[in-house]
Amino acid sequence: MTNQHSRDQGPSYTGAPKYERPVYQPPQYQGAPPYQAGPNGSAHYPAHGSGQYNQPYQDPYSPPPARAKGSPPLWVGILVTCLGPVLGVIGIVLSFVFGVQQLDREMREAQPGSVHELSADVTHTLYAPSGDAISAAGCSIYGPDFEAITLTGTSSPTELSRDGESYVEVGEFTTTSSGTYRTTCPGSSDLVAIEGNGYLTLGLGVIGSLLIGGITCVIGIVLIIVNRVTASRRRQSYWPQR
Repeated sequence: MTNQHSRDQGPSYTGAPKYERPVYQPPQYQGAPPYQAGPNGSAHYPAHGSGQYNQPYQDPYSPPPARAKGSPPLWVGILVTCLGPVLGVIGIVLSFVFGVQQLDREMREAQPGSVHELSADVTHTLYAPSGDAISAAGCSIYGPDFEAITLTGTSSPTELSRDGESYVEVGEFTTTSSGTYRTTCPGSSDLVAIEGNGYLTLGLGVIGSLLIGGITCVIGIVLIIVNRVTASRRRQSYWPQR
């Protein structure tokens, strides 16, 4: 009877189970190595495994570094480079202007005719009216001692004007001594002999202008290269200087 009564009562309640607090296990980080203070106060991170990983600490809230600028300023190199062709063109234009003006002045001062007072050891250019069919082969030139002077013709004769009349180049000759020179060209006696210093001014001016323009361009390119190199070095040295 007693056993039957005990089975009818069901399982007995002994109270709530006892709570046991789990043991805390610190997480294991596999990412960045732990922070350590370096000898100079900067952050020092040892690398995983062998060796050392030494990187300066960068504040995540700090603004991005300013763009590194080289020296001299970049605009100086660009300006100098662009100035080279401008100087070259201006120089060439001025050379033409001054050269032509000098030739015109020589033509105005020269006296047309067959007798000319010329200086020694100077190359002169002989001109004749463009309407006269004159060639260097048919002309004769004699010096102060009546010695024959060679007249060399040109394949591309130049043309100048004097008192509204056009003169064409016949050829060139070089004087041997100072004095009177006599020129004879069949078909024309209105000959003009000039030194042609305007051509020298023109030629030297063009060459000088090209040299000045080229050198200026080279200097500008060098300044640009120096600017880029110094800017690159400053960018590379930025982090170690933080």
